[in-house]
Amino acid sequence: MMKLLLPLLAASFSASAADDKVWRELFAEFGQLRDKGDYREALRTALKALEEAERVGPSDARTAATLSEVAWVEGALGQSWEAEQHHLRAIRILERQTSEPLALCIALNGLSTFYVESGGRYAQAEQLSRRALAIGIGLFGPRAPELVSLLSNLATVRSIRGDRAEALLLFQNALQLLVDDSPADRSSKAFVLSNLSTLHTKMGDHAKSVSYLLQAIPLCEETLGREHPRMIALLFNLGRAYLELGTSNLCGRLRP
Repeated sequence: MMKLLLPLLAASFSASAADDKVWRELFAEFGQLRDKGDYREALRTALKALEEAERVGPSDARTAATLSEVAWVEGALGQSWEAEQHHLRAIRILERQTSEPLALCIALNGLSTFYVESGGRYAQAEQLSRRALAIGIGLFGPRAPELVSLLSNLATVRSIRGDRAEALLLFQNALQLLVDDSPADRSSKAFVLSNLSTLHTKMGDHAKSVSYLLQAIPLCEETLGREHPRMIALLFNLGRAYLELGTSNLCGRLRP
């Protein structure tokens, strides 16, 4: 979901190509592996990128940005303690600087997402998410597609905390920002549609849940491939939604 922001982040750093050429190449390779769902190889590549960033400077924004990405993959792999420590270290580095607000925005959003996915710290997650969104609006304006992941994360937190009306509005706002037909926008649209499906499931509207999933699945298959973990999760959720509708006979048609 951060793929709309990560290329901007890599391009924003001001050092010369001689300083960070290797880091940029590793960071780009990491992004490709992450998007394919190859998280173990992505983590190995991210750790190499971290070594290169720390060579340039342990308190450099590249180091912080790479720490955030290392933490994201560690969280996906269930390495929760390591993920939280790397998220926190990234934020500490960036809070001592004022020149890389985009990197801080991504780091705050990353820790918020981690707290949501690891469970239990939703008040902290909301504070982090609102802070990240405020930075994002300051950087890009209130109607920029770069805000999609920030709006979606805040919507998820609000849904968990019981405010489904605000969550629905935030998800709908995020969806309206995705007007381009680029692969990144289609992938992000699939993610938002999936989240809308989950929200409507919680609200008991399984017909709308199915409708959103049927829109999300072809977009996800097109941009991420049939074997991607997110694609498998969408198919599972569709089968479960059909069961809730009492049409379990349709589940047998589903093939990952």
